[in-house]
Amino acid sequence: MSLIRTAHERSVSHDRSKGLSLLELLIVIVIVGALATLIVPNYQRTIEKTRVKEAQGSLAILFRAEQMYKLANQSYGTFNQLVSGTYLDPNPNSAQWSYSTSSADFSVGFTATATRQAGAGQTVKLDQNWTGNPINDTGAGGPYQGKTFFGDHPLHD
Repeated sequence: MSLIRTAHERSVSHDRSKGLSLLELLIVIVIVGALATLIVPNYQRTIEKTRVKEAQGSLAILFRAEQMYKLANQSYGTFNQLVSGTYLDPNPNSAQWSYSTSSADFSVGFTATATRQAGAGQTVKLDQNWTGNPINDTGAGGPYQGKTFFGDHPLHD
């Protein structure tokens, strides 16, 4: 009989070591939840920064297209003139941003604007002097709200 009990006790203790107790499972869930609360917001900020960098890069291309257009035509061009000519190819409009140019007088200057498509309320502007506004975020705020991100003029050394 002692042999049977010993075998039975070994099988019970062996079965217990194969599974997780409820306490161990709850500890794992708490740790995973804590990590998720740290990782998800950082991931979202990184994605938002990447989207704003897209607008910044496209506005820099639009700026250079305006400079080339002015050299050829003695005035800055509208967005449609840049796209229909060979100055801006391909069209920079994307799922995230739409771009436009505006001016009271295109012979004097222009303002290039990137407007967020997804309804976040963000606009980014750049003018003929390479001066950009801080991001105008009428939405819920973002990592760049109130910060200017255009550096030195690309045509200066």
